[in-house]
Amino acid sequence: MEIVSNEGIVLRVLKYQESSVICDMYTREKGLRSYIVSGVRSTRSKSKTSVYQLMNILTFSAYDGNSEKLNRIKEANFAYLYHKLNFDVIRSSIGVFCLELTRNSIKEQESNPELYDFLINWFKYVDSGEKLNFSLLPLKFAIDLTGYLGFFPLNNSDQVNFYFDLLDGEFYNSTNSKYCTDEESGELISKLIKCQSSELSDIHAPAALRKKTLKYILDYYSLHIPNFRELKSIEVLATVLH
Repeated sequence: MEIVSNEGIVLRVLKYQESSVICDMYTREKGLRSYIVSGVRSTRSKSKTSVYQLMNILTFSAYDGNSEKLNRIKEANFAYLYHKLNFDVIRSSIGVFCLELTRNSIKEQESNPELYDFLINWFKYVDSGEKLNFSLLPLKFAIDLTGYLGFFPLNNSDQVNFYFDLLDGEFYNSTNSKYCTDEESGELISKLIKCQSSELSDIHAPAALRKKTLKYILDYYSLHIPNFRELKSIEVLATVLH
């Protein structure tokens, strides 16, 4: 079986048998893949379990076979070492939320380099960015990710159209359906669509508004992704960002 080099971000790690793990990764060359890492939990293993942790960005070589079966990683190393993400409670909580949202949203097993680069650059930004508006980063990520999933909102909001329709993905001048947000959440979603991540500090949004708007955005995901699962990281995120 051919050995192929790749790069990926760790989405999930599950214990497998006595000393191995199954590692779900989103990779540059193969899209969403699951791998067995043999013996990594053994005291005799040359591989370190610290390599196979959530959010880690790795370069690795794997025995490449059928995409529907578990392939085996031969060797892996860090492609990027986090400076703050693993040690800062706020940054790590945001990272876990973004990771879970990604894992629940991506179904494709084909390569999508643009999506991969977006994810890697985002996690590096959360890790090393300065003067970040942490409270709005989860919402901004959730909005931007839709652009790679095929349902990015139509940016047609103005002084008249400020109710965002979660089903249609565009703004209207009235709550014409049960899927519309209220006015203030629609306005915040519009700002998040239009701004760059570096401009989030210019946006003020109280905790109650952020919480309500994030729920709207996740409802938007539920309407556009079949069998979209509820995120477990929401409660921790709300506690940390309050």
